Amino acid sequence: MWISARGIINISGSLPLGFYKKITSAQIERGAIVVVCPDLENPAIQLGKERGYLSAGWGCKGRLRPLMKRVLALPGDLVEISEGSVRVNGRKIKYSSRLEVDGARRPLPLLPASGEVPNGYVWLFSGYSPSSFDSRYFGPIKQSAIKSIVTPRYVWHDPRHDPH
Repeated sequence: MWISARGIINISGSLPLGFYKKITSAQIERGAIVVVCPDLENPAIQLGKERGYLSAGWGCKGRLRPLMKRVLALPGDLVEISEGSVRVNGRKIKYSSRLEVDGARRPLPLLPASGEVPNGYVWLFSGYSPSSFDSRYFGPIKQSAIKSIVTPRYVWHDPRHDPH
């Protein structure tokens, strides 16, 4: 991901490749695409850094690049996590099953706890790529970690990442 004053060029597999424009006055809502700095105090995030799930670079503490993900759940939403899927407020989310191991056959972080998303937090998800490192592995993130909200402007569909 490259960040400029005008927007972001996404080259990760979590969302379609392309240019995303920053939105300056939007509120965080379900489905919004956000740019967020991972919290290195979270043990699952620390493991993700050590194993290379998170890209090195600049923009966030710990010499990490920000993540781009969709907001799946907001404060007060009930997130139920199981091996087979994630449910938000009782609705099963398509393509939300967790992987048990990464590409190197190492076990992924344990399931975060099911429950209500705390005030001041959001739950992130990418249904675009089954291997996305998101809240299924590291739990909810602080809203204060969100650097910006973006919207796609020019994106390219990559069928290798299409779960459909």
